[in-house]
Amino acid sequence: MSSILSSEQIQILRRALLNKPLNVCFGGGVDSTAMLIALNEAEIIPDVITFADTGGEKPETLAHVHKMQHVLAMWGFPQTAIVRKVTKAETSYNDLEGNCVDNETLPSLAFGMKSCSIKWKQGPQDAYLKGVSKGPQKRPAHPLWLRTQRDGIKITKLIGYDAGPADLRRSKNLKDTDGEFAYIYPLQLLGWSRGDCVKAIVQALGTDYVPIKS
Repeated sequence: MSSILSSEQIQILRRALLNKPLNVCFGGGVDSTAMLIALNEAEIIPDVITFADTGGEKPETLAHVHKMQHVLAMWGFPQTAIVRKVTKAETSYNDLEGNCVDNETLPSLAFGMKSCSIKWKQGPQDAYLKGVSKGPQKRPAHPLWLRTQRDGIKITKLIGYDAGPADLRRSKNLKDTDGEFAYIYPLQLLGWSRGDCVKAIVQALGTDYVPIKS
């Protein structure tokens, strides 16, 4: 029996996630690190793990992402693909910070919107999976995308929203699926708050693996 998850929690995750094509959206913070730990405890290996570097990530966050690569290898998980939006050559910026400076504004999240997150985080991760036919981000589609398109199924994105009030509000009105992907929040299935996530990280990996807020 797992020392972190109860047998009931393991079954909850396995019923929800087994036999689905899985993409972990790794943010490099506490919640998404705990989500990876929970998957390992439940013996659920994701197909793809992606991390979007906005160009303005904290050095400590990037160091944590790289440190977790060793843990993932030890677990037999795939390595995290670090992706980044590539702007056109004539664009005056190439990261989120430059975008904000150029437009003399703050990231959209400061105003309760998420356009920056879509542009600099979700977009590059989607492009890594779906491929891009032309432009500076041109790349072939990932084999997982090609397989799921062939089989008529959707990749399930695993998002590290916890069961605390703030993240429950964020996920409340979000769709479980759209035209391209399905979405599941494993930490909410487990009922884990941020405090539970920190406890799981310390128990599984030690205090050195508790990341700062990304």
